[in-house]
Amino acid sequence: MNLTPLSDLIIVRPDQAVTKVGLIELAPSSQEEAKTGIVLATGPGRLRDNGKFEPMMVKPGQRVLYSEFAKEKFKLNGETLFTMHDDDVLGVVE
Repeated sequence: MNLTPLSDLIIVRPDQAVTKVGLIELAPSSQEEAKTGIVLATGPGRLRDNGKFEPMMVKPGQRVLYSEFAKEKFKLNGETLFTMHDDDVLGVVE
């Protein structure tokens, strides 16, 4: 199933959470959810008052860093994904 975000929304596949540090396996309560992920899809951009779209700052395939509270979690085909606004991305990880 294809999912195309609207407006300035992006869809991100989060990176895996850290479950081990060296040889030590972390307890579930101490595992942090990843705050980075790969952009899977972007909307056309935010529609401005002049009727033109503001270009998106990120592109599909880029790894991004995002705010912990800026995302909405959902499942698609059994996979956990996030949707967030383009301006909720804090930076591109290279």
